[in-house]
Amino acid sequence: MKKTVYKKIKDLYLDYQAILAGNGIGDLDLIVDQIKAECKKANLEMIVVLTDIDNELYGVWNEY
Repeated sequence: MKKTVYKKIKDLYLDYQAILAGNGIGDLDLIVDQIKAECKKANLEMIVVLTDIDNELYGVWNEY
């Protein structure tokens, strides 16, 4: 995956998280649509990209 595409999606994801936390103002649906469009242009699975970003930011929680 190109770094610029990953960074753009990551920035959108962080904006989305900020809005959910009450630290930002914006339209969640618009952000989701932008993430979908970026993933589609780069031929990426949205859930895979968002999971990778989430794991990078917050780590992987494994409870055994």
